[in-house]
Amino acid sequence: MKRLRLLTAAISVMLLSFVACQKEAEPVTVRFAAQSYQMTVGQEKDLAGELSVTGSTKAPSFSSSDASVASVGKNGKVTALKEGTVTITAKVENESASCQITVSAIKATKITLDAPASLPADETWATVKATVEPAGY
Repeated sequence: MKRLRLLTAAISVMLLSFVACQKEAEPVTVRFAAQSYQMTVGQEKDLAGELSVTGSTKAPSFSSSDASVASVGKNGKVTALKEGTVTITAKVENESASCQITVSAIKATKITLDAPASLPADETWATVKATVEPAGY
């Protein structure tokens, strides 16, 4: 009987030590690498790669404040659709983070046209080639 009590006491002490040593769960934090991003119409950006999540292994859900300016997929890929400003929000559990996307039009710095000087008498159409170089090209 005395051995049973000693064994029970020893097991209780080990269990209490184990429970006391368990690490508390880390709080969930969600953060974008930057508060704002610049994009041009037609450009795509992977915001999942710009997102830092701690304290959770759940996948973030993304949303756009105006999907006509910039849409965002479930995987965090943003597509710039037209000029404007939009807020993208990433949510994990009860925590969220937002960043602002400013979408601007593509500005050309150089446009080159390559067309024949004249059409041969037996042809009614010709091919014209246009080359557009965006700013910063």
